[in-house]
Amino acid sequence: MSSPEGKPRVYFSCHPADFDLAFPLIPEDILRHVNCAVWYDTDPAAAPDRRELEEVLDEMQLVVFAVTSRFLYEENRARNTELPLALEKHMPILPIMLENGLGYKFSNICAKIQVVSKYAADPTATPYEEVLATFLHAVLIGDELAEKVRNAFDAYVFLSYRKKDRRHARRLMRLIHENEAYENIAIWFDEFLVPGEGFNEAIADAFEKSSLFAMAVTPHLEEDGNYVMRVEYPMARDRVKKDSKFAIVPVEMYEPEDGEEGKDWRINTKKLRQHGEFRYRKICRLRNEHRRPQLDSVFLRALNRIAKKENDGSPQHRFFIGLAYLNGIDVETNYEKALKLIRAAAEAEDPCMEATEKLADMYLHGDGVSYDLQEAMQWQETLAAQYLRAYTKDHDPDAHKGFGTLYFKSLLKLSDIQREAGKIPDAVGTARQALTFTDRLLEEVGIREQERDRALLLNRLGSLYRKQKEYAAAEDCFIKSCRIYERQAREIGTRRVRRDLSVSYEHLGDLRREQKDPAGAESYYSKAEKIREELEKEASSPG
Repeated sequence: MSSPEGKPRVYFSCHPADFDLAFPLIPEDILRHVNCAVWYDTDPAAAPDRRELEEVLDEMQLVVFAVTSRFLYEENRARNTELPLALEKHMPILPIMLENGLGYKFSNICAKIQVVSKYAADPTATPYEEVLATFLHAVLIGDELAEKVRNAFDAYVFLSYRKKDRRHARRLMRLIHENEAYENIAIWFDEFLVPGEGFNEAIADAFEKSSLFAMAVTPHLEEDGNYVMRVEYPMARDRVKKDSKFAIVPVEMYEPEDGEEGKDWRINTKKLRQHGEFRYRKICRLRNEHRRPQLDSVFLRALNRIAKKENDGSPQHRFFIGLAYLNGIDVETNYEKALKLIRAAAEAEDPCMEATEKLADMYLHGDGVSYDLQEAMQWQETLAAQYLRAYTKDHDPDAHKGFGTLYFKSLLKLSDIQREAGKIPDAVGTARQALTFTDRLLEEVGIREQERDRALLLNRLGSLYRKQKEYAAAEDCFIKSCRIYERQAREIGTRRVRRDLSVSYEHLGDLRREQKDPAGAESYYSKAEKIREELEKEASSPG
């Protein structure tokens, strides 16, 4: 089993009675598309500790629910506690329907957010795997992008703490990053590692690349056998002797609630000095978290000394650091800071278009912000305008290769968002704009890809006309789409083209049925069924 260290973190939950069915299915589906770590409660029926649950969810990038009738209609922790808390925290949520017909009920009972049906019966619907992959890639950070984010940091701080002091350690991270000057400083902490006596390789690597050792100090450091005082702190003290630039900043962490039941929550330095197990029994230059001027001064001197590279302040750089705070990559998750940085990158004079795309996705999926289709539409419109400017800046196809396709896809997505928001006339207008633009894609993508894009657009436009009961316009679009797919089926005959052709026939069948023409509907349904049978036969045949 591979280590979860450094991977995007997904929290899975469901009704306890559904766990044995759902858990083998959903994580496997997710892992086919993204390299991530899936977390779950081994006792999903246990009463939740809200504070503990909040701490767990703070570390997650996505919450996935397996939805069944039991989930919707029976009392259970997933629906009653975990879902509301994820919504409250503005986390991206993916409800996966394991029974057909539950999407509308989920919207009425739980939340009006996007759902995915694993067993959708509609052959014209976008396949489950495609919808799932699109959602996951919009929300989770892949390995290559995560590496770019890590390379954007100016320097690394190693945060040492006892596992039972996780809450205090996270507060220390926030104290450091409250100063905007240190937003670009990464803080490594072994949140998901249980180190053994032979220092874990990941911890050793992090320690070596870090230039500052911050330590959360509580009375738990007085206890026997604790790894911080036996191993990590001595390593830091030893390194200081060899490296004059390396700094140690121990900070005493305590809050009013820590002193409950008369317990003194200040570390007993005398007891520490008498501890025979520890090689270093005195914590030098111990700072107090509540004396902020002195603490800020210490970090100012240390961090200014260790910064490895000059921050260029570019929109791309701000975007990467914003992604770090959005996804908790080597920093604490901080949605407010993430939104500020990503928005600044998108609104720059020379904007980072990746940042604009991310903002649209954030509002579309409720990722670090409230789910807001209006905001998603506005940012998607901005993205389309940015891609069009980049495309028209130089009319040489080789000089702007790719921006035409990106502009086309941004219009497709904008039309989808407008449709989801109920703005059908706007969605039609945007789709027609994209259809017109396909003529200009020929040089960029080639004839076959251009025709496939055109057929895709015609099907979507036909569905929009049908929704407005403009049946003649809808039929014209579906027939034109069929002609393209029929020609491609004859010429190349791939499974994808033939499946797409069957979908176009289904659209025409649905249109005929809606117009009270059962014979015409049956004719198109028969064509679609024949293609699906051929595809199933090919899939089941050996070789």
